[in-house]
Amino acid sequence: VLSSGVNVELTSYVESRYELRLDKSKITRLFTSMRPAYTEAEEHFVQKYLMCDEMVAQGMAQDGYGNCLIKVQNADGSDSKTLWSCHTDSVHRKSGVQEVHFDPLTDKFSTPDGSCLGADDNSGTYILLELLRKRIPGLYIFHRAEEVGGCGSSWIAQHSSELLEQYDRAIAFDRKDIYSIITHQGSKRCCSDEFADDLAEKLGMNHRTDSGGSFTDTANYDHIIPECTNLSVGYFNAHSARETQLLDY
Repeated sequence: VLSSGVNVELTSYVESRYELRLDKSKITRLFTSMRPAYTEAEEHFVQKYLMCDEMVAQGMAQDGYGNCLIKVQNADGSDSKTLWSCHTDSVHRKSGVQEVHFDPLTDKFSTPDGSCLGADDNSGTYILLELLRKRIPGLYIFHRAEEVGGCGSSWIAQHSSELLEQYDRAIAFDRKDIYSIITHQGSKRCCSDEFADDLAEKLGMNHRTDSGGSFTDTANYDHIIPECTNLSVGYFNAHSARETQLLDY
């Protein structure tokens, strides 16, 4: 019996380490891409990861602005009331491919050459891709041009309000640190403390309400969707050469 228990634990450990290495490889590939809004690099990224044949076959489509949207229904065929959000552009000053380092002692990704890592919002993009791979229900929106004024989400709010009205909550993955569930963006309330507290309890990762949000795409939906928030994705010092991302988080 003891031997069997050890084998189960060992198998579980090996599988978890394999998954972590796979995650590390996926995230590294995303981080190597420098893609300011409206550049060929961003368009190449969108075509490679979002508008590829596999994704299109699952229902991924682009709207009139270039935002990429796909819906995953509940198991019973009904529509989810959750909107998942990230953005595809970065704040890099130039397009191209950058070198990315990972330090196993600190569990952090970084860049060695003075450019920002782009965890804002590669990390959010990665999370949405993984949720989508697991077929977690909801409407997924990969927004364009967030870093230059939230232009993609603004376009949706102006031209597709009837789409947004179908959802009760919009959860963005585009926040620094490891604890925040944003309740205010730009000093304006975007979600209730009750919703944030409930989400924190369900996540079980020691998150808490944070009223100090600045802006992400869900801010453009707060007059349409009752609960709009932004969730920490484990990066620090965004938009700078000191930007890092925690792998385990």
